[in-house]
Amino acid sequence: MQNTKRRYKFAKHIGTILPVVTRKAFGRKGFAEQQLLLHWREMVGEEHARYSLPAKLTRGRNNQGGTLRIQAESGIALLMQHDAPRIIERINKTSGYELVERLTFEQAPLPPPGARVPARTRRKPPRTRAITRPAPDIPEIAHAPLREALTRLAQNIMSR
Repeated sequence: MQNTKRRYKFAKHIGTILPVVTRKAFGRKGFAEQQLLLHWREMVGEEHARYSLPAKLTRGRNNQGGTLRIQAESGIALLMQHDAPRIIERINKTSGYELVERLTFEQAPLPPPGARVPARTRRKPPRTRAITRPAPDIPEIAHAPLREALTRLAQNIMSR
């Protein structure tokens, strides 16, 4: 007989796994505290949460007293700024320590519910092309810089 131990694997509660899985994704946006995203409605109230989202958390010294940037629609941003002391107090009370010291607001429309927000990508620099000859529709222009600019414009339009 073999003396092997039986291993029993039981299902784990999702709440114990979720912080480990999402730490890297939230950390990229400055959200080491997942509670801020998960409990946003309870922290700011239903009225404010419907028209706002936390955008980025910038930490202060010793990871305390940071600045929270909130993306809000223009009308609600003014109301939230008025309620800022109450919102900061509720966020800090929920987190258990002084997580947020200041709020800043970015006025922008929110994405529709359930919409996937695309990741920001860097734009590639425009390709430079050597100007060999003017485009056929451009007549000879005596002013060289103007002629070169019109040629580049024509080549760009023709390449599309």
